[in-house]
Amino acid sequence: MKKTEVQRVWWIKDYCIKMQATINRFGNNFDNFCFDNVYYNSTLFNLIQISEVSIKLANEYKCLYNNFIKWKELEEIAVKVKCDLHTEDRSLIWEIITIQVPILLKYCEKIIEDNKSDFVDNTIDLTKYN
Repeated sequence: MKKTEVQRVWWIKDYCIKMQATINRFGNNFDNFCFDNVYYNSTLFNLIQISEVSIKLANEYKCLYNNFIKWKELEEIAVKVKCDLHTEDRSLIWEIITIQVPILLKYCEKIIEDNKSDFVDNTIDLTKYN
């Protein structure tokens, strides 16, 4: 995998971690999520970023992990979220951030681990992502 592609996966991983930190801070509670706009907006921002970064991944690299990650669905999240920003039904976003994002995080960690050996220079600090 090219260095830039792995770096994009690191960014996705970082947004997943930030989303989990937000859930930990506000509580893994759907009612809190629904009624606290700071909670909702924080997770929404990270979710949109994940989607936007995944769009930039080269197709040839997406194919390498196509069995694990549904890239097309991930890319479409940003469109869905932007269309439903002011919806009263936040259950779809809740399901994504509490069920699908932790799975995505594990796959990102696997991709990063599988590609660590490609880096022999110090231009990317691998310790930041541990």
